[in-house]
Amino acid sequence: MSLQEPPDDGRATVCLLLLSGLPGAGKTTLARALAQEAALQGVEVRLVCFDEHGYQPGSGSRGGDGGGGNEPTGDEDAFSPQAWRLARRQSLNQLQAELTLDITGQRQQQPSTEHGASTSDSSSAPMLPHLSGPPRPRQQPPQLPTSRYHRLVIADDNMQYRSMRGQCYALARAAGAAVVLLYLECSKQLAQQRNAARPVAQRVPAATISRMAAQFEAAIGGWEQRCLVTWSSEGAPGVTALWRHIWRLWGPPAPPPLDTEAAAAAKADAQAATAASQAHAADLATRRVMSQCMQRLGVASAEHRAAAAQRLNTARRRLLEQAQQRAEEAASSAEGRAPEAAHWAAAFQRECEAILGEVG
Repeated sequence: MSLQEPPDDGRATVCLLLLSGLPGAGKTTLARALAQEAALQGVEVRLVCFDEHGYQPGSGSRGGDGGGGNEPTGDEDAFSPQAWRLARRQSLNQLQAELTLDITGQRQQQPSTEHGASTSDSSSAPMLPHLSGPPRPRQQPPQLPTSRYHRLVIADDNMQYRSMRGQCYALARAAGAAVVLLYLECSKQLAQQRNAARPVAQRVPAATISRMAAQFEAAIGGWEQRCLVTWSSEGAPGVTALWRHIWRLWGPPAPPPLDTEAAAAAKADAQAATAASQAHAADLATRRVMSQCMQRLGVASAEHRAAAAQRLNTARRRLLEQAQQRAEEAASSAEGRAPEAAHWAAAFQRECEAILGEVG
């Protein structure tokens, strides 16, 4: 059967292609290549890149706790759970909107989903190009019979935790879409190399990539049974062959997950929220210490202030990475308990005293 013929095997009209892999694995490059290949076969394509919704830890954001003007403040690369959650919610809203767009260009009326968004809230999602040609207005979908119309929605994100992929699966299930998971295999070394070659503003902290590689949760069957694995390379490897594998896996609408799987996903979400809350508390506590230390340097020369701020920021970032790791480890352990924010504040205070004594 050619890809343009009406399906006779119960294939869903819409399919969610869920990309997963380390930063630098080549997911965005492959996503665009697959989008073009699918479009050549008469499939409408929508690409949702989670990075386009804003927040990237380690992007060099600055705050004003340590001083004024353009002076170093010691607040570079601070992790903000609130900003991360907002960016992810916006991405999920857009994903839901693309999954629920029917062939007349109208939004299907869907109830609110697990992440708190409804399709009525998603109508303002930015227009994405139909990647086989120029942008196409939402009000003018392909003029194909309903039985021959297919839409592929590609979610481009790291999706390192199964619970993250579970959120997207839930949206696809509610929209009556099929789901195919595509994991892009890439070594930590290659990911680090490619990440270092990116523009500074687009780089992910090296420690984040290392931690992500160590904690990456592979698909283990169940609702992730329709999974493909391909190796990362400099280009888009075997795109035509890979697309045909995806088309064969594009089956009926996703069935509901087993209760045990849903419970496990909910538990993982709760663990991630707990870890993020603890890391945020440590961030705030050490930020207050940083501000106090910078105030003590008020009479120092600009050169001494800059040198001290750089060393303090490095020490603070290292402690926050430790706090994040300890919080994640404790959240995933039945008996584990992460140190309180006061512990990290006291540890940072000791480092501050030593650094201030040296730059005096």
